Amino acid sequence: MPKTPKPIVLIGAGGIAQDAHLPAYREAGFDVRVVFDVDAGRARDVAQRWSIRKVFASLDAAFVSDNVVLDIAAPAAVHTSIVERAPVGATMLLQKPFGLDLSPATRLCALCESRRLTAAVNFQLRFAPMALAVRDAIRQGLLGELVDVEVHLNLATPWHLFPHLKVDKRLEVVSHSIHYLDLIRALVGEPRGVMARGYTYPDSGLADTRTSAILNYDTTLRCTLSLNHHHDFGTRFQDAGFRFEGLNGVMVVKLGALLDYTNEGRGGRVVVLRAASGRRCHCRASGFRMRSSAR
Repeated sequence: MPKTPKPIVLIGAGGIAQDAHLPAYREAGFDVRVVFDVDAGRARDVAQRWSIRKVFASLDAAFVSDNVVLDIAAPAAVHTSIVERAPVGATMLLQKPFGLDLSPATRLCALCESRRLTAAVNFQLRFAPMALAVRDAIRQGLLGELVDVEVHLNLATPWHLFPHLKVDKRLEVVSHSIHYLDLIRALVGEPRGVMARGYTYPDSGLADTRTSAILNYDTTLRCTLSLNHHHDFGTRFQDAGFRFEGLNGVMVVKLGALLDYTNEGRGGRVVVLRAASGRRCHCRASGFRMRSSAR
C-alpha cells in the first residue's frame, strides 16, 4: 500500500466502478475526489452514494485536477478518445482490454508514450489473495515441478449486466479470460505459443462467449483453459476455478465470486493437497504468504 496515496478522479460511473472499484477504494481508505460520467444523473447518484465531493459535467473539467490518479472505468472502444485528452504526464488506470484488438492497442500505447503517461491496465487477479498464495507456494517449492495448469469454467454469466459488450466483435478472451491468461503468465512465464478457438452461443446476441485454449510451454507443463459461460441449468454442476498441479502437490483455486456474481460472490478459496505425504492441507493467504494446516 502507498504511504501517501494520491486522490482518485473516476472517469466512468458504471457497473464496474460501483461494484468493484469504489468498494475496494473505500476499504483501502483511498480518497475518490471527483467523478465524471457521460450520464450526468448517474454520476450524481454515485457521488451521493459514495460521498464523492465533486461531480464534473465534462471530461476536460475532470482532467483539470493535479497530482491525482485517473481511473478510466470506461469501455475499451472509448479509451483513445479519453487518453488523448488527458493531461501530459498523468497517471492512470485503464480497464481491460487496453484495446479491442492489436491495431488500436498499438496506437494507444504509442499515444501514452508520446504524452508521457504512466498508464496501467487493471489486471487485478494476479494480486488477489488466493493468487498470491499460489505464487508463494510455487516459490517455496511446495508443489514441486509444475506439470499441469488448468482453468475450468462452467457457469451462467449474467451478460445482460454488460450491454456495452453487444457491439464487440470479440468478447470472451478480451473481456474475461484475459485475467486468467495474465495470471498464468505472472506465475509460469510466457508461453511459446497459443492455440485457441472462440465459440458463439445461439441467440445470445453476443460474439464469442466460450473458449478452448492450449498454452504451449515445454513438454512437461500442460496448460489448458476450458470456458463455458452458458451453463444455465442450476448450480449443481457449475464450476469456476484453477488447478495448479506439481509432482509433490496440487493447489485448487475456487473463483467463488463468479458462481454468485449478482450477490457479491462466495469469495475465493484455495485448497492444497499434498500428494507426497498423503495429507490434505487447507491454505489461506495471510500477510500475502501462504500458511497451511493439515486436516
